Amino acid sequence: MVLLVHKIVLDWKGNDLRNLTPTDNAIAVSDYGMIVTCDNYCMEVYDQTGLQLINDLVWSDFFPSDILTSTFSDPIVIYDPEEDRFVLIIMHGSSSMTSKLIVAFSTTSDPTDRLDILYD
Repeated sequence: MVLLVHKIVLDWKGNDLRNLTPTDNAIAVSDYGMIVTCDNYCMEVYDQTGLQLINDLVWSDFFPSDILTSTFSDPIVIYDPEEDRFVLIIMHGSSSMTSKLIVAFSTTSDPTDRLDILYD
């Protein structure tokens, strides 16, 4: 049996607390150490050294505001090691009759490159 021991060599403060509670924090880390963290307010991206590449990208600026005009909440972000991509799923809307799930995924292993967005 092989025991793997991981040592934390880097830390950072993460997403700021906003007026949106609960914050519903989510985080994903790629095989190369790229970090995507998000909450009900925004998304942030860090490289493997902890350098912040995207700071407080609020959802209303990220998604097309001419179509998606309601509130965003409950984000989930995952890293898919098979496809080497990040996947973001977030709720849009505040009513059970009109809410939708929006899916965005990175087109490369770098989450600062273009993301494709799927919604109805």
